Amino acid sequence: WPAEGEIVTGYSNQRAVELWFQSDLAEHISFLNGGPPPPDSFDPDSDVPAIVHADVATALSLRVGDRYIFAGRDPFEAESLVFRITGIWDVKDRNDPYWSYDTYLKENAVFVSEDAMLAVVFEKLPDAQHEFSWYALADVDSVTTSNANRVRSGLIFLERRMQEYLPKAKLREGDKLAEVLNAA
Repeated sequence: WPAEGEIVTGYSNQRAVELWFQSDLAEHISFLNGGPPPPDSFDPDSDVPAIVHADVATALSLRVGDRYIFAGRDPFEAESLVFRITGIWDVKDRNDPYWSYDTYLKENAVFVSEDAMLAVVFEKLPDAQHEFSWYALADVDSVTTSNANRVRSGLIFLERRMQEYLPKAKLREGDKLAEVLNAA
């Protein structure tokens, strides 16, 4: 154990990986090998289809079709997750606003579908730390002098709601939006 084509890892390995789900990911990456998990292929009792960045694949000697066994935070924990690698990817455009986090952080990630994240990861690793992030990207080019005050008041409203419900959340205006709002 592990068998041919299986990799065992967790947080204690030299190359720590994280488990992620991100909406619309396939639109912002290029597959170097393989592809996304087939639609409607998720079975909670089987290996979880997953994709990894090329750097993770290289560091862990992963290939499409390999099984990746994630042991979780505690190496002595009985529960583990088994992933089947369906694709190896790279970022299409590092400057795309879609990448709200530094894209290099995503290169330590094993990506799964939203269904797999909810049905398997959260169920089998309930004590693992979870982070939930939501992002809204504004089309700065549509902000004009005629609607700048409405945009500004909307941002103030959003910031107040965030402070009320998500006190640690941050609202970050991009440089271009700040420049447009200040000019209006």
